[in-house]
Amino acid sequence: MENNKVTLVIILGIAAVFSLYYGITSAPKGKSILPPEEIAVYPAGGNLLPGIAVPAKRQAKKTEFKAWGRNPFLPGSAAAVLDLSGILWDEEAPKAIISGNIVAVGDKVEGNTVVDIRPDRVILNDGNKTIELKL
Repeated sequence: MENNKVTLVIILGIAAVFSLYYGITSAPKGKSILPPEEIAVYPAGGNLLPGIAVPAKRQAKKTEFKAWGRNPFLPGSAAAVLDLSGILWDEEAPKAIISGNIVAVGDKVEGNTVVDIRPDRVILNDGNKTIELKL
Protein backbone atom coordinates (compact mmCIF):
# COMPACT_ATOMS: atom_id res chain seq x y z
CA MET A 1 0.00 0.00 0.00
CA GLU A 2 2.84 2.39 0.87
CA ASN A 3 4.63 1.60 -2.42
CA ASN A 4 1.49 2.41 -4.42
CA LYS A 5 1.26 5.89 -2.83
CA VAL A 6 4.93 6.65 -3.52
CA THR A 7 4.59 5.46 -7.13
CA LEU A 8 1.47 7.59 -7.63
CA VAL A 9 3.22 10.69 -6.22
CA ILE A 10 6.21 10.16 -8.52
CA ILE A 11 3.99 9.73 -11.61
CA LEU A 12 1.97 12.83 -10.76
CA GLY A 13 5.15 14.83 -10.17
CA ILE A 14 6.58 13.81 -13.55
CA ALA A 15 3.27 14.67 -15.26
CA ALA A 16 3.26 18.09 -13.54
CA VAL A 17 6.82 18.84 -14.71
CA PHE A 18 5.99 17.87 -18.32
CA SER A 19 2.79 19.95 -18.22
CA LEU A 20 4.67 22.97 -16.88
CA TYR A 21 7.41 22.60 -19.50
CA TYR A 22 4.86 22.27 -22.33
CA GLY A 23 2.92 25.32 -21.09
CA ILE A 24 6.05 27.47 -21.04
CA THR A 25 7.56 26.41 -24.36
CA SER A 26 4.51 26.04 -26.63
CA ALA A 27 3.10 28.90 -28.69
CA PRO A 28 -0.38 30.14 -27.76
CA LYS A 29 -3.19 28.84 -29.94
CA GLY A 30 -6.24 30.70 -31.13
CA LYS A 31 -7.00 33.92 -32.96
CA SER A 32 -4.71 36.89 -32.73
CA ILE A 33 -6.27 40.03 -31.28
CA LEU A 34 -4.77 42.26 -33.98
CA PRO A 35 -4.21 41.61 -37.67
CA PRO A 36 -0.50 41.32 -38.64
CA GLU A 37 -0.40 44.73 -40.35
CA GLU A 38 -1.37 46.48 -37.10
CA ILE A 39 1.43 44.96 -34.98
CA ALA A 40 4.68 46.85 -34.50
CA VAL A 41 7.80 45.05 -33.25
CA TYR A 42 10.21 47.33 -31.42
CA PRO A 43 13.97 46.83 -32.00
CA ALA A 44 16.34 45.64 -29.29
CA GLY A 45 17.49 49.21 -28.62
CA GLY A 46 13.96 50.42 -27.82
CA ASN A 47 12.30 50.71 -24.45
CA LEU A 48 10.69 47.28 -24.70
CA LEU A 49 12.28 43.85 -24.75
CA PRO A 50 13.44 42.68 -28.19
CA GLY A 51 10.86 40.89 -30.28
CA ILE A 52 7.86 41.97 -28.21
CA ALA A 53 4.86 42.72 -30.42
CA VAL A 54 2.62 45.57 -29.31
CA PRO A 55 -0.38 47.19 -30.99
CA ALA A 56 0.53 50.02 -33.35
CA LYS A 57 -2.64 51.89 -32.40
CA ARG A 58 -5.17 51.66 -29.61
CA GLN A 59 -8.02 49.25 -30.22
CA ALA A 60 -10.44 50.50 -27.54
CA LYS A 61 -14.13 50.78 -28.33
CA LYS A 62 -15.89 54.05 -27.80
CA THR A 63 -18.80 53.77 -25.44
CA GLU A 64 -22.20 55.33 -25.89
CA PHE A 65 -22.46 56.07 -22.17
CA LYS A 66 -23.15 59.66 -21.27
CA ALA A 67 -23.14 60.91 -17.72
CA TRP A 68 -26.51 61.84 -16.32
CA GLY A 69 -25.11 64.99 -14.77
CA ARG A 70 -27.29 64.53 -11.73
CA ASN A 71 -28.01 62.12 -8.91
CA PRO A 72 -31.26 60.31 -9.80
CA PHE A 73 -31.80 59.33 -6.16
CA LEU A 74 -32.04 62.89 -4.82
CA PRO A 75 -35.51 64.44 -5.08
CA GLY A 76 -35.65 67.57 -7.20
CA SER A 77 -32.20 67.04 -8.68
CA ALA A 78 -33.53 67.15 -12.27
CA ALA A 79 -34.22 70.86 -12.01
CA ALA A 80 -30.69 71.48 -10.71
CA VAL A 81 -29.20 70.37 -14.04
CA LEU A 82 -31.43 72.68 -16.06
CA ASP A 83 -29.99 76.18 -15.90
CA LEU A 84 -32.17 79.02 -17.19
CA SER A 85 -29.67 81.63 -18.41
CA GLY A 86 -32.05 84.01 -20.13
CA ILE A 87 -35.32 84.60 -21.96
CA LEU A 88 -35.61 86.24 -25.39
CA TRP A 89 -39.12 87.59 -25.08
CA ASP A 90 -41.25 88.06 -28.15
CA GLU A 91 -45.08 87.87 -28.14
CA GLU A 92 -45.21 85.60 -31.19
CA ALA A 93 -42.04 83.51 -30.84
CA PRO A 94 -40.44 83.61 -27.37
CA LYS A 95 -37.17 81.77 -26.85
CA ALA A 96 -35.20 80.74 -23.77
CA ILE A 97 -31.59 79.83 -23.06
CA ILE A 98 -31.56 76.64 -20.98
CA SER A 99 -28.26 74.89 -20.18
CA GLY A 100 -26.57 76.77 -23.01
CA ASN A 101 -29.19 75.80 -25.64
CA ILE A 102 -31.63 78.22 -27.29
CA VAL A 103 -35.07 76.59 -27.22
CA ALA A 104 -38.62 77.48 -28.23
CA VAL A 105 -42.00 76.11 -27.19
CA GLY A 106 -42.21 72.42 -28.14
CA ASP A 107 -38.43 71.84 -28.17
CA LYS A 108 -36.79 69.22 -25.98
CA VAL A 109 -33.93 69.96 -23.63
CA GLU A 110 -32.31 67.15 -21.62
CA GLY A 111 -35.41 64.94 -21.86
CA ASN A 112 -37.87 67.72 -20.96
CA THR A 113 -40.33 69.38 -23.35
CA VAL A 114 -40.71 73.16 -23.26
CA VAL A 115 -44.41 73.75 -22.59
CA ASP A 116 -44.52 77.53 -22.16
CA ILE A 117 -42.17 80.51 -22.11
CA ARG A 118 -43.20 83.60 -20.15
CA PRO A 119 -41.30 86.86 -19.57
CA ASP A 120 -39.95 85.69 -16.20
CA ARG A 121 -40.13 81.87 -16.29
CA VAL A 122 -40.07 78.73 -18.44
CA ILE A 123 -42.34 75.74 -17.85
CA LEU A 124 -41.06 72.27 -18.79
CA ASN A 125 -42.64 68.83 -18.65
CA ASP A 126 -40.73 65.53 -18.49
CA GLY A 127 -43.80 63.35 -19.04
CA ASN A 128 -44.49 62.82 -15.33
CA LYS A 129 -44.21 66.22 -13.70
CA THR A 130 -44.02 69.90 -14.54
CA ILE A 131 -40.83 71.83 -13.84
CA GLU A 132 -40.81 75.62 -13.59
CA LEU A 133 -37.54 77.52 -14.08
CA LYS A 134 -37.51 81.14 -12.95
CA LEU A 135 -35.04 83.89 -13.75
